[in-house]
Amino acid sequence: RHPLPMMQLSVGTAKQFARPIVSPSVAKANFLNLGADLHAAVDGGAEWLHFSVQDGRMVPKISFGSPIVAACRKEFPDTIFDVKLGIFEPERRIPDFVKAGADIISVHPEST
Repeated sequence: RHPLPMMQLSVGTAKQFARPIVSPSVAKANFLNLGADLHAAVDGGAEWLHFSVQDGRMVPKISFGSPIVAACRKEFPDTIFDVKLGIFEPERRIPDFVKAGADIISVHPEST
């Protein structure tokens, strides 16, 4: 696993990917059974896990924060973590998610 340097930006298009990437949403897991659900996804072929972080302000729902990403990273050290920050002022939280183990971080440009 080679984490990206913090704040490195990468811009690409769908044409650059040679094949589809399976990246199920952690938000759709049963949180009372989170570890087993994510193991089932990864064992079933998921190469990435997608974490949709929502703060209840940028979008109406509240999801989870960097502690969940960090706990999952310990269990899935070789899986790519794709984290989307649907939060206001994401620049204030990017370091937390990098430290937690995010490999890819995206934000809504209107949220800064």
